[in-house]
Parts: sequence; C-alpha cells; structure tokens
Amino acid sequence: MESKLDTKILRLCQRPGTESFEEGFRLLYAKYKDLVYRVAFRVTGNSADALDAAQEAFILIYRKIQNFKFKSKLSSWIYRVSVNSAIDTCRRRKKKEFCFVDISEEGQVCFLDKSDGGPCLSFKEEHGRVGFQRMLSVLSPKLRVVVVLRYLEELSYSEIAETLQLAIGTVKSRLSRAHLAIGEYLKGNSFR
Repeated sequence: MESKLDTKILRLCQRPGTESFEEGFRLLYAKYKDLVYRVAFRVTGNSADALDAAQEAFILIYRKIQNFKFKSKLSSWIYRVSVNSAIDTCRRRKKKEFCFVDISEEGQVCFLDKSDGGPCLSFKEEHGRVGFQRMLSVLSPKLRVVVVLRYLEELSYSEIAETLQLAIGTVKSRLSRAHLAIGEYLKGNSFR
C-alpha cells in the first residue's frame, strides 16, 4: 500500500515537463535521498562510489518515473533502481577494498536480529565495523545486495523479492550462500 505522500509524488511526477513534475521530484528526492545513498554506500562500501551510484539512481528515477506502472510500491522500485546503480558502479570500479567508516548514525552496525544468530552476528559482535566492511567485500554484488537489504535495511524476504524482482526462494538461496561465504571467511580471518 502506497503512503499518501508517495501517491501524491507519483501523481505529480506523471506530468513531465510541468511545474508539478518538478515539485513531485523535489518531494521524491527529499523523502528518498537518504535511503538511496544508504543503500548505495552499503553495496559499494565507500562514499565516493556511493555518491556516484546515488546520482546515477536519481538520474534514472527522473527519466523513468513518469512511466511507473504501479505494479510495485514506489519504495520497492526506488530500492531496485538504487541497488542496480550501486551494482553497476561496483562493476565499473571493480573494487574489492572498502573504506571503513561508521555506517549508522549511532556508529553501530545492526546486522542480524537475535533470533537469526548466524555467523554475521558473531562477526559483528567480535570484530566491529572494520571487520564487517571487510567481510562484506568478500561477497559478490548479488549476495552483498541481499545481505544489505535483509539485515541493514531490514526488508522482509517478500520485500527483497519484490525489490530485486526475484522469487522468494532465490532470495533465501542467495542469503544462505552469503551466510556460507561469511562463515568460510570467518574461519580464515581473525581481527584480534
């Protein structure tokens, strides 16, 4: 279900070349700029690439918003555009090294809920932000995106599936593969 603000934004953005379109896009940018940057940062791992990816995402959103078909929520579509832009940026840069900076306002990484308890939780607790970013860097962009959306953006499996246009089983499979890769990484790396 779209929020009232998202519905207003979409209605305004359905009229390209008008002042209402500009107002709608201003509202969209104000509402989603932090989300787009946050996702881009978590996928790319550094602020320079995240800014490039976020800028690319907003250019794509600007060009394509008037053709939005209402088959998904606006937020899911924006997540999808952001993720794809970040992955494209990673591929262009072919970077494996990440800048190690705080990725939350509180200076903490909230990775897994206590009920999940996979290898990532123990990694976060034992090794902190630097190790966490290093750990994410060993994942392929496809696996990294699923981890970011699930544990950092706290999306449900169905929301991830909608965002990435994947089957829920594929989301679960990628998350499982990411957990295995992280577990293997943890076996071979100690940051003490």
